Amino acid sequence: MAVAHARGARRATASEVSSRNAEKRLYQSRRDKTSSSELLPDSKLEECDDDTRESKEEFSSMSELASVSYEARARGVKNGTFLGSALKLCPDLVTIPYDFEGYQEVARQLYDTVAALTLDVQAVSCDELLADVTDVVNAVQVEPLDLAAFLREQIFAKTQCRASVGMGSSILLSRVATRRAKPDGAFHLEDCDAEALMREVSVDELPGVGRVTGRRLREELRVETCLQMQGLSLAELQSAFGAKVGHSLHGYCRGRDDRRINLRQERKSVSAEVNYGIRFRQEEDFADFLSRLSVEVAARLERAGCTSGGRCVTLKVMVRARDAPEETAKFLGHGVCDSLSRSSTLSHPTADADIICREARLLAKQMALKCLELRGVGIQVGGAQANFIIIIIIIIVIIVIIIIIIIIIIIIIIIIIIIIIMRMMTIVMIVIVLINYCHVLSDVKA
Repeated sequence: MAVAHARGARRATASEVSSRNAEKRLYQSRRDKTSSSELLPDSKLEECDDDTRESKEEFSSMSELASVSYEARARGVKNGTFLGSALKLCPDLVTIPYDFEGYQEVARQLYDTVAALTLDVQAVSCDELLADVTDVVNAVQVEPLDLAAFLREQIFAKTQCRASVGMGSSILLSRVATRRAKPDGAFHLEDCDAEALMREVSVDELPGVGRVTGRRLREELRVETCLQMQGLSLAELQSAFGAKVGHSLHGYCRGRDDRRINLRQERKSVSAEVNYGIRFRQEEDFADFLSRLSVEVAARLERAGCTSGGRCVTLKVMVRARDAPEETAKFLGHGVCDSLSRSSTLSHPTADADIICREARLLAKQMALKCLELRGVGIQVGGAQANFIIIIIIIIVIIVIIIIIIIIIIIIIIIIIIIIIMRMMTIVMIVIVLINYCHVLSDVKA
C-alpha cells in the first residue's frame, strides 16, 4: 500500500520513453559536471533507466509515492519512488489518497500525548519528534524501555497508529535506535554499545551527510559505512570537508553527538512555491499567478503569527533548461531546469499581499523572464517578524506591574517608617513625663 495522487499507470508511449531518455541524459550530464544538491538523486536516475529499457514492461506514471507500507518496502518500493517503477517491483501495489485532515488530527494527538509527560520537545514532522525525557525517567524512577512501552500504548489507544520509539543519550543515538525499533517496537541504544553499533550504519544516515557529501565520501574517500569512516583520521576528514564538518563527522561515526534539542525554533521566513503544472501562455497569466501567490504568502504570514511581515521579498523561479525537451517525462512536471532567484529589501516590514505582489513583479521584470519557459514559481518573505504590537503590549504590562509593585513597596516602607516614628515619639513623651514627675517629687520632698 502507498499514498499517492495517481491511482495506476498505463504503458508508456514511444514519445514518453523518448522524453525520459532525454531528461535522463541531461540529468546525468549535469551530475557529471557539478555537485549541485539540486540534481536528480542517483536512485531517480536508476528508476529513469529502468523505465526506459525497451525489454521491460513500460509504465508511464511518474507520480511519486509519498509514503509506503512496510509490506511494499519488503518488495523494494521506497518513499519517493515513481509509481511506474513501483508497480514493476510490486504489481499488486494499492494506492490510497491523501488525508490531510486525518494527518493533522493524529499529529495533534501524538504531540499532546508526549507533551503530557514533558514539554522539552522539538518538532521534526507531523509524525516524528524529539523529546528529552531525562527528568521524567529520573523523577519516576522508571526504565527507559518501560517508558517507551507506556508511550506506545497511549499513542495507539488514542490514534490506532503503531509508533516506534528509539532512545539514546543524544539526538544521533536516538535516531539510530529508532531505525532499529521500526516498524513497531522500541530500542534503547546505550553509550557503551554506541561505537560498535555505529559500525553497521551507512554514512548517508549521518547528520549533515546529504547527496553531495555522500557522493564525495563514496567516490573520493571510498567510504560507505561508519566502520570505514572510523578508519579515517580527524585530519583526513577535516582536510576533505573543512574543520567544522570534518570534526562533526569524526564524532558522528563513533556515536558522539553534542547537539541539544532545539526548544525554540524561530521562523526565519515564510514562502509559497509551486513547481508542478506551471505552464503560462501569456505574460498576463504569469502576472495573475504572482498576484494569487502573493495572497497565499500573506495568508501564511498571518497564520504563522508574523503579521508585521518581513523586509526581504525573494522571487524564485525554475526555468526550462536550454537543451531540455518542452514535453517533460512527468506530466506537467518541471523537468530539467535552471533555478534562479532575486531579492529586494524593503524599508519597512510588510505582510501586505499587494506590496509583495508589486515587488515580485518588479523582480520578474528585472530578471527578464520568458513566461513560456517557466516551470516553477515561488515567493518568499524573509526576515519574518512576530507581531510586535503584542510584544510591546506584553512589555508595557510587565513594566506597569513592576511600577505598581515598586509603589506598593514604597508605600509599605513609608507606613512602617511613620509607625516607627510614632512609636519613638510616644516613648519620648513617656520619658519626658517621667522626668517631670521625678522633678515634682523632688520639689515635694524639699
